[in-house]
Amino acid sequence: MPRLSILPTLIREQLVSPQFPREPEPDLVMEGDEQVRAYSEAGRIDGVMSASYLFNSARISSTIAGCKRVLDLGCGPATQLAQVAQLNSDIFFVGVDLSKELLLSAQAHIAAQSLTNVELMEGDITSLRQIKDQSFDAVISTMALHHLPTHGHLDSCFAEVSRTLQPDGALYLIDFSRLKSLKSILFFAYMNRKHD
Repeated sequence: MPRLSILPTLIREQLVSPQFPREPEPDLVMEGDEQVRAYSEAGRIDGVMSASYLFNSARISSTIAGCKRVLDLGCGPATQLAQVAQLNSDIFFVGVDLSKELLLSAQAHIAAQSLTNVELMEGDITSLRQIKDQSFDAVISTMALHHLPTHGHLDSCFAEVSRTLQPDGALYLIDFSRLKSLKSILFFAYMNRKHD
C-alpha cells in the first residue's frame, strides 16, 4: 500500500506550474568505452537498473502482443531490446541508435544471447529516412527521448513515429519525468533517509 505521506506531493505536482526548464542529457550521442560499458552493465541482469528493465519488458510484451515488426528507437546497448526479443521470439525487432559504440555493445549482447529476431541500425531517431512509411506495427522507446536536445527534435522524433507506424499500431514510450516543484523533489530525495 502506498504511503499516505506521498498524497500532498502528488496533489502539488498536479496543481503547480513547472518551475524548471527541460534539461536534456548533456551528450546527444554516448561515446567512449567507459561510458558505454557503465551504461550497458547498469541494465544487465545483475545491474542496478535490472528491475526497471524487467518491469518495462513485461509492459512492452503486453503492448506488442500480436505484432510482427517492432521498431526500437534509441536502443542503446540493446539490454531492453534483447530482453523483449527473448520474450517475443515470434516478433522481428529493429533497434536504431546514433552511437556506433553503443551499437557495437548491442551487437555483442545480441550475439551472446543467440537472438536471430533482432537487427540493429545506426540512425538518427529524428530522421529515419532509411525506414519506409508504415513499415512497423509497433514502436517502442525506453529512456532515450531525454537525449534529444530541443522540443523541435522531440517533434521530429514523434513525426517519425507517426510516419513509420502502421495505422492503429502499438506504441510504448517511457522516459524520465521531471517533478514540477522543488518541494516535491526534496520530498522524494529524502523520503527514505531514515532507512539509510
